[in-house]
Amino acid sequence: MASKVCVIVGLGNKGIGDHCAKKWAKEGFKVAMIARRQENLDALEKEIPGTKGYRCDASVPAEVESTVQAITTDLGPVDVCIYNAGLGLFKKFEDVSFEDFEASWRAGPAGLFCFAKAIVPAMAARGGGVFGITGATASWRGVPMTPAFASAKMGVRGLAQSLAKEYAPKNVHVFHCIIDGVVNQPRTKAWFPPDKPEEEFLDPAGIAQHYWEIGQQEKTCWTFESNVCPASRQFDMLTI
Repeated sequence: MASKVCVIVGLGNKGIGDHCAKKWAKEGFKVAMIARRQENLDALEKEIPGTKGYRCDASVPAEVESTVQAITTDLGPVDVCIYNAGLGLFKKFEDVSFEDFEASWRAGPAGLFCFAKAIVPAMAARGGGVFGITGATASWRGVPMTPAFASAKMGVRGLAQSLAKEYAPKNVHVFHCIIDGVVNQPRTKAWFPPDKPEEEFLDPAGIAQHYWEIGQQEKTCWTFESNVCPASRQFDMLTI
């Protein structure tokens, strides 16, 4: 039997996307990795057997459409997609430009819309699939420094809810996971003092495992939304 195909959107920083690619490849999937930087994709192809990189800007509809078509031609129809793209913009409202705000929305709900448009109806036509979406604490609430980020993440959540409602009867499992804390990866760890305890960070390999387990659920008991957080943080969303 031919291997199934998994598309991961948003990789290259040793975070959630990279570990999702590793997990699905380990499980025997052919993995298409989508990112904006070719050098990141080249490195990941060498690191993870069974993967193929595709450079694409998630905010450009024509690029998304042509990339999904190329994946289907090269690897086969898409069985699983993990949308992990987004722009982590943290600025005070006075410092956020309209261009910043628009870029957050293009990488967030607009990019999700483009990939869902290119993948989800085809999944439904083929009998089903899994479409996972990465959220954040900002999907629930906004605070100072997140006017662009939180509004975009809330938009992603709203679109995810609509997709889940419409496509669950067509056997497409859409889920949205709130990453309620800081992921343990070089870029985000650099934002904090070096003595911040390891247990206060989220393990990206653990998140990938969590996504995999949701994707394996029986149809009689599907999760739409979950939230994950280090036990020591006691769920950041509760702290306003």
